[in-house]
Amino acid sequence: MDLSQYAPLLEPMHDTTVRRFTKVKQSSGYVGDTYVWLAQGIMQCGRYPATDKQSIELYGPRTEQMLRLHFVPGAVINDGDGIAFDSAAIEPTHKVISAKPRKMHTLVVVEVIGVGD
Repeated sequence: MDLSQYAPLLEPMHDTTVRRFTKVKQSSGYVGDTYVWLAQGIMQCGRYPATDKQSIELYGPRTEQMLRLHFVPGAVINDGDGIAFDSAAIEPTHKVISAKPRKMHTLVVVEVIGVGD
């Protein structure tokens, strides 16, 4: 059963603008490498609290610092990416914990950077 035809009906629920970041390895010029965040683009999504029963069972009290984001089906976003809710941000404020494709949307769970690390 293909439900993707209904995805455009969910677009009005994508009321939040986010900027996506990925980590890129750079040579430190001394010993080893460093990683920097590189902005990848701006996306639209729906923003919801991560207080559902399954998230609480998986992550426990960490859910207080988490959000669930619903992107369009097939959105290019991966585990470990960064998200900022300010489209002009130069660094992410949240890290992608889980990105899972669904039939009607791409479900992404993000956590505030520095809290669960």
